Amino acid sequence: MSRNIVTALDIGTTKVGCVIAEKLEEKLIVIGAGVVPSEGMSRGTITNIVKITNAISEAVQIASKEAGVNVSSLNIGVSGEHIQTIRHHGYVTIESEDNEIKQSDVDKLESEVRKLQNSANLEILHIIPEKYIIDGNDDISDPVGMIGRKLEADNNVVMASISAIANLERAVQRAGYSVKAKVLQSLASSYSVLTEEEKQLGVLLIDIGGGTTDIAIFHDGRMKFNGIIGKAGIEITKSISDTFNILEKDAEKIKIDFGFASQKSIVTNYEVTIRNDGGNNPQKTDVSTISQIISPTISNLFRYIDMKLDQHKIKKFVRTGIVITGGGSKMRGIIDFAKEIFGKNVRLGIPRNIESRVGINILHPEFSTLLGLIQNVPAFSVESKVEQKENKKNIVVKNILDKIRQIFSEL
Repeated sequence: MSRNIVTALDIGTTKVGCVIAEKLEEKLIVIGAGVVPSEGMSRGTITNIVKITNAISEAVQIASKEAGVNVSSLNIGVSGEHIQTIRHHGYVTIESEDNEIKQSDVDKLESEVRKLQNSANLEILHIIPEKYIIDGNDDISDPVGMIGRKLEADNNVVMASISAIANLERAVQRAGYSVKAKVLQSLASSYSVLTEEEKQLGVLLIDIGGGTTDIAIFHDGRMKFNGIIGKAGIEITKSISDTFNILEKDAEKIKIDFGFASQKSIVTNYEVTIRNDGGNNPQKTDVSTISQIISPTISNLFRYIDMKLDQHKIKKFVRTGIVITGGGSKMRGIIDFAKEIFGKNVRLGIPRNIESRVGINILHPEFSTLLGLIQNVPAFSVESKVEQKENKKNIVVKNILDKIRQIFSEL
C-alpha cells in the first residue's frame, strides 16, 4: 500500500533528529521520530563525517522502525556561519506582443540570479523575491498576468558554502539515503512556529540551537533578513563546565535541571549538589550562582542580535514582536529576559498545525526546525510514495504459508 510520506533530518551540534510524517488529506501526522546525540558537527559544519554518518543512520532507522516504513530521501536543514545572504536586483524586457508578463519572464529573472553561484564557491539555497517592479511601479507581489514593458525584481539570495553542503550530502548518502531538499533552518522553523499574520505584519524569529543561533525577520509575508550567529546553547554549557571543572555532559544536565536566564526569574533560591561523571568530590552551589554564570551569555547574545538589527536598519520591520524557539528557548525565564532587553513583545515558538503519534514529545520548540522541514512550501515537492514495511511476524507467517503451498503443489 502506498502512503504519502515526507521525511526530515536536522543535523545539529548536540543532536541529530529525524521525523517521518504522513499526509492524510489536510492533516500532517508525525508517525516516526528518532533523536540521537550528535558528535562531529560544529556550528553547522561537519568535523567528523564518520560520527555524523553513524548518527544519521541511527536516527533515521529509529524513526523508520516506529513509522513502519522504508524511506529513501530526506529534507535537511542547513545552517552555519558559512551561510551568506546577498541582495540582488535584476530586470528583463517583456517581449510578448501584448506586453503581458508570463511565468517564463519570471523564470528568466531567476535564471539570471542563479548565475551568481558560479562564483565565490557558493551554492544558492533560496531565491526569495522581496518585491517586483513593473515599469517603475513597485511593491508588486505577483507580476504574472500583468501588463508592462520592463519587469524588475529585488531578491534576497541565500547562499551556502559548496564544500559544507557537499559534506552534508555525502554524510546522508553514506548513511544510505539521498537529499530531497536543502532548507535554511530559520526558514524551516518559520513554517512550524510563525503565524501568517506575524509574517505579514513583521516579526523577528530567534532560533537558539546547540551550536548556532539563527535569526530571521519576516515582513509582508516574506523573509527580509536572516543571519547566523556562532553563539548558542553550547556556550552556556561550556561556561558551567569551566566554572565547576566538570564534563560538558554533566554541565548540560546542570543547565537543564537548574538553569535560569536571569536571577529575576528565580522564585526560590536553593542549594544544588554538583557531581562529576564519577560522582567524586561533589561541589555545593545554589541556583542563583548558576544563573550568574548563564545570564551574561544570554544577555550578550540578545544584545548582539539587537546591535545587528540596528546596523542593518531593520528594526522597523519587527512590529508584532519576537518569537524565540529552538532548544535554547527551554531556559527558564528566557522570554521575560528577552522582553527586558529588546523592549518588545516576546513569545515562545511552539510547533503548530501538526499531529503527533510518536512516543517522544516532538511538539516542542527544540524540534521547530525539524518539524518545519515537513511543512515545506509546495515548490520543494516533499511528498514521496513509500511501501509500508512488513511486520516480522507477518513475514514469518508468509514464509510458513509459502512452504505449505509448495508441499501441496508437489503432491
